[in-house]
Amino acid sequence: MHSKISLFVLSFLLLPVFTVAKQIAVLETVAQSDLLTLQEKQYLTDVLRGEAVNVLPAEQDWTVMTRESINALLPPEKVAEECEGACIVETGKAVSADFVAQARVIKFGSSLAISVELYEMTENKLVSSFNGRGANVEDIEKIIKEQSPDFFKKACGSACDNQSAVEEAPIGHQRVIVEIETDPSGAVPMVDGKAIKCTSTPCKALLEVGEHRLTLSKKLFEDKDSLVNIVENNQKLSLKLESNAGSLALKPVMPGKFDQNQAKVKIDGEKGQLGINELAPGAHKVVIKHPCYDPIKLEATVEKGKVSIFSDTLKRGVGGLELEAHQGGKPQSVPVYFDGVKVGVTPFSGEVPLCAKIEVGDSSNRESVLADLKWREVVKVVHEMKSSKENPVAPQKETAKPKDQKKPLKKRFWAGSYIAATYNDFYGTEFGFGNLKSGDDYTLKVDGADDLLGNYWGVGLNVGISGLYLFNPMLALHADLGVASRRGSGKSDVSVKVFWDDVTRQPEKSDLELEYYVRQINIDVPLALRVMLPKSTYAELGPMMSFNLYSKTKFSVTDVYGTEDFREHDCFNAFELAIVSGVGVTRPFGKTMLDVGLRFVVGVTPLSDGDDSPRTWQWQLNVAYWFI
Repeated sequence: MHSKISLFVLSFLLLPVFTVAKQIAVLETVAQSDLLTLQEKQYLTDVLRGEAVNVLPAEQDWTVMTRESINALLPPEKVAEECEGACIVETGKAVSADFVAQARVIKFGSSLAISVELYEMTENKLVSSFNGRGANVEDIEKIIKEQSPDFFKKACGSACDNQSAVEEAPIGHQRVIVEIETDPSGAVPMVDGKAIKCTSTPCKALLEVGEHRLTLSKKLFEDKDSLVNIVENNQKLSLKLESNAGSLALKPVMPGKFDQNQAKVKIDGEKGQLGINELAPGAHKVVIKHPCYDPIKLEATVEKGKVSIFSDTLKRGVGGLELEAHQGGKPQSVPVYFDGVKVGVTPFSGEVPLCAKIEVGDSSNRESVLADLKWREVVKVVHEMKSSKENPVAPQKETAKPKDQKKPLKKRFWAGSYIAATYNDFYGTEFGFGNLKSGDDYTLKVDGADDLLGNYWGVGLNVGISGLYLFNPMLALHADLGVASRRGSGKSDVSVKVFWDDVTRQPEKSDLELEYYVRQINIDVPLALRVMLPKSTYAELGPMMSFNLYSKTKFSVTDVYGTEDFREHDCFNAFELAIVSGVGVTRPFGKTMLDVGLRFVVGVTPLSDGDDSPRTWQWQLNVAYWFI
């Protein structure tokens, strides 16, 4: 009886020691990328996780999950860095945590504000939270360290208050102080798969004598897993970490005397820098922007232990400028200078290099013009002259302009390639049946010859290269050089009647079935004047020269006696002149353009020397890609 009572009392006294193992997950701190860097968010997360380790007693089987263990347990579609709101509870359940905590940093006025929440997973309820404000990240770190002890105690209750007593009176194995240091420092240690109070090396930890598995983790370094034997107090463990990173050296050449510090670098959406960037092995998306140059987008592959170098020359960017100079409300005609070089007079419209110094006035009295130039956009500026020695010009009535001024600025010359599907037809012919001559004693009459032309049609293909020269934003010259394949065929029933001058003879009639087939291969050279219309549309008109390389015709005549074929090769003239007209739309794609247009081609000269020779009648659906 006494032994049973003693066993009950002993079990009651040891109740704080033998508790159910519990896990807490501290998720990544949430903040906008332009507010905190990735490194700052991870550091604040590590500080909050370290405070959890300090408060929650490992001796009572509390485990603070590491960043790596959380990511390893998450499903592939979940990313811990992107989790907030209702996702916090879902993530906690996904990693089998009993509690989950997360900090969120926002911009509040001119300072930073932090809010931290702790959720219990069994009942999905908020059990603890705190808030604070600071001027910078260092202030936010102090708030976390000050508020975290009471914050995390809500998870373990009175058990946390008994922590020191349990440590001072351990049951079983002896504990000693162990000093852990790494090269480099800043690694997070775990012992036997559990977090300890030591959250960043170098640090000291209280461990039981004996063999333990020590795991060290640090960003951009290989995890180090070692078996260590703890034998004495103040034992020192020194371990060297192996780098898992490669380097990306961003050293673009920037012509001109512009401030390189104005360059902004993004690597995988996070802030980077010109110079050396240490990154994990693999492919990384890099964007380099500078207010004076064309933006650069590239994908760089980083290998472990190697340096990848980007040293391309950046190209000076251009914008569009519509500049007017006024004096007393009246427009003035004065010289315009870019970086000291005269480029025209006001009113001025054209390209301007980004970051150029813009001036107006004569050589003895120049004034600087303030213009917020935009890459590949048109900016309108009216400069009020302080004094004018130029002759004013009469105010001009403003003409209507497209509302959309933010369109890509066109270069003077573009080149590219095109492809066109064609619908082929003829006009102005009866294929010789309209010119059948009567004899001395008879007259011929043909019915149905028009139907052969009406039934004739075919499709073809045209491919080649294109050039476009812009005289100004409204007028351009468009030229193509392409190979055209033209096909067509027609079929009709024709009646040929013979009427004799001798009335005693009866008229004669022959019913024929005619089939006509044509194939041509030409070199087409259209030269059209293009007029730019609103909403990126255009219209064009001009001559087209066509050079015949190959032609073949086949004429099949079927009557009651059978079918007879008449074939000819190279029967068309070597040169044909036509008129081409069309409409279309232009769409920019970064530094390239795409045209989609519809053309109508009508032949001026006949295809052959015959009196009833056909002329071209053609529709074209063109797609041109301008990339040079």
